[in-house]
Amino acid sequence: MRPTRSSRRSRVKRIMRLSNAQLCLALAMTLASAIPAFGQTAKDEQALYIAQAFVGHCAQNPGRNDKVEAAARQFGYEELEGEEKLMLGPQDPNVKYSGWIVKEEGQPAYLLGVSEGLTNDVPYSNCTVANPNVSMDEVLSSIRSMVTIGNVLQETEGAGQRYRAWQTDTIAARSFLSATDAPKLGISGGTVSLSAPKEK
Repeated sequence: MRPTRSSRRSRVKRIMRLSNAQLCLALAMTLASAIPAFGQTAKDEQALYIAQAFVGHCAQNPGRNDKVEAAARQFGYEELEGEEKLMLGPQDPNVKYSGWIVKEEGQPAYLLGVSEGLTNDVPYSNCTVANPNVSMDEVLSSIRSMVTIGNVLQETEGAGQRYRAWQTDTIAARSFLSATDAPKLGISGGTVSLSAPKEK
């Protein structure tokens, strides 16, 4: 039986609660002091770069955090440890989480994070990319040029933050893409995440 819009929204909310690292703007803001502002043309290029990072790490590996982690190790990304990892990780200390700051010469730094959680006893993998300077609307526009994003599942605002989620069944069955930003607070960056059932 095809799930109803209400049941899909409920599923999104449960997964978001389990993987709240993907919703925390701190993921992006901790990088802000290290990343300079850019002109409009450069910002367009930065949005494309962040979108490519998301597609390469997350959209091409739905449900496979192990592959994302292997790539991070292979490329020598700077892994979060200690207090930094504690600050940026999920609220639930039992949730498996890893994160890295990615710095490539001539490109904006970004944070890459992966976490796991259960919803309806189904393991979900969450993969997140965050940057403090690039508009999430611009990043999403670039992502749409590379992958198909389906119908809106949820769009809410709270405490100045905006949470949005879309179906991405073309990427993986029962998966969804979510974005978090805070334009009303004058914050230009944010996070974009893909949540998908964990591959066996």
